[in-house]
Amino acid sequence: MENGAGFANLRADVEAFVRKEMEGYDPSHGALALDLAKRENVEDLEVVELAALLHDVKDHKYAAEGEDAGSAIHSLLDGRMDAPRVERIVSTVENVSFSKQMKRKEPLEMTPELAVVQDADRLDAIGAIGIARCFAFGGSRDRALYTVRDGRVRIDGEKDDASSLGHFYEKLLRIKDFLNTPSGKAEGAARHAMLEAFTSQLVKESGLEAEPKQ
Repeated sequence: MENGAGFANLRADVEAFVRKEMEGYDPSHGALALDLAKRENVEDLEVVELAALLHDVKDHKYAAEGEDAGSAIHSLLDGRMDAPRVERIVSTVENVSFSKQMKRKEPLEMTPELAVVQDADRLDAIGAIGIARCFAFGGSRDRALYTVRDGRVRIDGEKDDASSLGHFYEKLLRIKDFLNTPSGKAEGAARHAMLEAFTSQLVKESGLEAEPKQ
């Protein structure tokens, strides 16, 4: 572990870097990741905190072509933390993504740090905060609230449904099955229930019926 003052200075520099890199985007999930890490007795809370702060840096959604998270993190942390811990942060950041996990053919080696940072990232995509984030993002991209096909609201979750509600069925309602820790799964169950109640009420208030589930 770093000494208290040394880590505080490093964290402040990382926070400043992330604010600049991610200006205009969602904040990190650092507080939730730390809370989960403490509940799950993860040993290296500093690695968890920095990985959570940095997890969206140079993500494909935000980065220019050719930019990558590993290089940015090494530039920021090399010489200020020991190399194995920097590598654990890089590995965590590079493997947080839900979409990457869905495409991966081989199972991923799950470290304690990755387990809680992944859970924090996924939990903040569901529940009340997840609903708010989904529709805020959809509004910024001029997406429809939902898609109607043959007089019914689409709920098939296919990628060609670019509406905000379509994203619920494509991804958000699946997240509870891809949480890692007991604490994350317990929180995920409550947040998932909120998603289900919201989607049901949204369809009801649309004045239409949902398509039959496949």
